[in-house]
Order: sequence, then C-alpha cells, then structure tokens
Amino acid sequence: MKIFHLLLISFLVFVAISQETTPTCTDDQVLVKGKCKDVQNCKTQLGFFKQTQANGKKQIAKRPTFALELKDGNLQFSLTFANGKDLQTSVETGSTTTCIQINLRRFGAAFTNEVADASVITSTSTDTSRTWSFTVNKDQFDSIFLKDESNDEIKYTGFYAISVTLLLPNDNGIKPLAFFAFKFSAIFSKDLATLKSSEIKPKVQAEQVCADAAGEQCVNTAQSTLTLCSDDACETPLNTNELVKGETIYLKQSITQEGFKGGKWKPMDAEITVVANGVTKSVKPKKLDKGQNGEQMYQLKLNFLGNKVTIGCEAQMGETTAARILQEAADDPSVVGSTSVSCIKETSSSTCPTEEQVLTYNSENCSGVSCDDDESSNAMIFKVVITMLGLLIL
Repeated sequence: MKIFHLLLISFLVFVAISQETTPTCTDDQVLVKGKCKDVQNCKTQLGFFKQTQANGKKQIAKRPTFALELKDGNLQFSLTFANGKDLQTSVETGSTTTCIQINLRRFGAAFTNEVADASVITSTSTDTSRTWSFTVNKDQFDSIFLKDESNDEIKYTGFYAISVTLLLPNDNGIKPLAFFAFKFSAIFSKDLATLKSSEIKPKVQAEQVCADAAGEQCVNTAQSTLTLCSDDACETPLNTNELVKGETIYLKQSITQEGFKGGKWKPMDAEITVVANGVTKSVKPKKLDKGQNGEQMYQLKLNFLGNKVTIGCEAQMGETTAARILQEAADDPSVVGSTSVSCIKETSSSTCPTEEQVLTYNSENCSGVSCDDDESSNAMIFKVVITMLGLLIL
C-alpha cells in the first residue's frame, strides 16, 4: 500500500511540474519561451498562421503555393495564399510596428550562410487570394544566384525564405510563426532570352523546433560541420584537397548547434549542392546510418569537374527516437553545413582542370542540374515505390 501511495504522489508531482513548465495560454495569448504573452490586437492576424498538429509536429494550416516566372527579362518569385485577401502584415502596411513582420532571407548552397535580402516584397490581392512577390533583375543573376554553364544553356539555382514573425505589443518580444523556404532552379537559353524550364522545391516550416522545454534554444535551421572521410566509419579524414570525378566519397555531418549536438537529434536524408566556378550541381547521397549521436555518414560520387569547390549539405534533422512513418520530410527542420576543396579533377594522376576543360567535360557528360549515377537514381525510384505501397496499404 505504501508503494502505491508513493507512486501516486510521484505521479501527482510529475503532473504538477509538467503543468508548471508548459503553461496553457488563453486564446488572447501565445507561448514565448515558456511564458504566456498577450497578443491583444494581433489576435485576428495571428489566426491566419494557425498551426495544426500532425505526426507529432506542428504544421502550417494555410500553406501557400510557390511560383516563378520570367517577366521583362527578370525573374519574379511569388507565394500565393488562398483566402488571404484580408491578411495584414508589414508587407501590406509598410510599417515596422505591424503585428506580423515579414522578412526576406537569402542563402548560399544548401541553405547555408543566411543573410538578409534587400529585395522588396510586394503584395497584391484578388477576391479569393493574396500574393507576395519579389523580383530579381537580370543584371543581378550572376552575383546573386548560383550559376551552372554548359555549351548550350545557363542554369541558375537559388535558396530563399520568407520569415513570418509575431511582434508582441508592449515590447514583449517576438515569436517566429512560419518559415516559407524554397530552392529554385531555372534553365535559360545561352542569351538569357528564354526561360526553358524551372522548378521550385518548397520547404514550409511552422514554429521553430526547440531543444529545450523553456524555448531558449530554437531554430529553423541548425548548423553543422562537414568532414570528408576516407572510409564509411570516418576513422581517417580524407587527406587531400583534390577530389577525383566518379570516385566514392564519404562525408560525415556533425551537428554543432548548441542544444542539438550530441543528443537525441541526428541528420537524416540529405541533398547536397556542389558549387564551383561556373558549376552548380545537386547530388543525392546515400545515407549510411552510421556515426555517433548528432552525426550521420553519407556516401556519394561527383560525376563532373570543377574548381574552387564548395560542398553544401542540407539534411532533415530528426529525433533518433521519433517514428518517421509518412511524415512530410519537406516540413522537417534542417541541419546544414559546408566544406571546401580545391577541385574535382578527371583522374587521380591529373592536375586540377582548366576552366575550358570543365566547360567541355561537363557539357558533354553532365549538363543537367544533377548527374547522379544510375545506382543513385534507382535507389530513389525504389524509395518512391515503397512509399506508394505504404500509402496503398494504409
């Protein structure tokens, strides 16, 4: 009986502590760093970015559609919200004191090196929707975007995000609400007169993921380091600054973000963006599920040439104990990092290629946005088939 009483008391203490550390806020409040804060006049606008709970994580209820188009020789990017006619943010009001503040962010390869972008976001509406858009002028393409050049085409790749933040009244701080990130690729004719094809990959995130219950260590994107290795256990770092085309490379990604490193968080499936002089390629590595807590090992091949090479990696950041069945990978928080080498050369005995050799070889052998080998492509197809079968079974 005494044991029962002890267990009952322990349970009640646990409940009391849980309620104390995670307060329940009213409809006129939001939870900021473990405390309920009044939103007052912001309540109506806050409802537009309402969060829903699915698969154990928060998601944006009203997701925008993403688009890009060529207008007067310039690239225009847009996000359209259905039923958003009455939305009032800093984009609509032009005020820095409006409840909902909107900011444009730009990144380097694979969402690394985040900076503020000065492009102006404009807002237009119809009876059924509202659209945010910004334009990058043609004369800025080479300086802002990542470029890939072949004999017949020019391809540009870029990484952006529109962040949505709640500005609390009475200097009560801020609360991140949403992060509308996307990667785009655009293929042009050599003279940039024709946009031959384009693609946008959205990455819509709700509230930031936090490593602590108090909400002090929260991120949209966690930072990491990348280490090139000579084996799949990374017992020895790769002792060269010159990579060889087509050879197997091992890459270790280690989370360095405070609160997330060395614990229950781990890099998961990843996409790698390789940038060199006149070269930008996407590579899908093979995840090996090796490494310590907070680490992941990847295997890949680079089937192209390049000089002054930066390898950027963006991986889904998952909890090692969390089930991931049918979760939307695009909504997971990210962990990013990069590393650099001198070049990717043709053979182990050759020197780093000239720019002419890079252009000639890549035009003939790897002119696309990606040129992963058949093994990687087949692996991706297999994963898609398995996912579809899982959906049919459910």
